[in-house]
Amino acid sequence: MDFQAKLLNRLTAPVPWISTRIANRVRLWANRHMADAALPTTTIFELRLGVIQMPDGLRRDELLPVIERAIMRFGPRIYSFDRASAEMQAS
Repeated sequence: MDFQAKLLNRLTAPVPWISTRIANRVRLWANRHMADAALPTTTIFELRLGVIQMPDGLRRDELLPVIERAIMRFGPRIYSFDRASAEMQAS
């Protein structure tokens, strides 16, 4: 799981695993850096696949719209991860 997927995972996780203070700091940090952030298509794949693989239930139903809203916040800053991107990342 890449950094973006981990960050979105933490932002959408239930709060009991982490203090509210820390969760708010993560959200504040993410909001401050959103204008500079971009999202690769591989992260969208990982997030949606992760939710689809969850058992049916409230948590899955809650996460789908949260992920969609998070993806929409990136607007045009969603980039394809093609072969050239993979080779550049691996070097």
